[in-house]
Amino acid sequence: MKKGLLIFMTIAGMVILLGGLLTYGLGIHKIIPVPRPDLIVVGTSLIGILLMISGGCDLLIKKSCSY
Repeated sequence: MKKGLLIFMTIAGMVILLGGLLTYGLGIHKIIPVPRPDLIVVGTSLIGILLMISGGCDLLIKKSCSY
């Protein structure tokens, strides 16, 4: 169960990151009616990177200590 959740979190991070980069690449961030459209790209990219790093680290790091 936990491994499946971590894989889902990593994939969700990839999707969010790619969505943020796609909005920048297509120029959609300029036409969205928000006060600071540049923060859409920065925010989604940062959230995607953080999800990918936390999910990937939990999947790859072996938990050998049992305290």
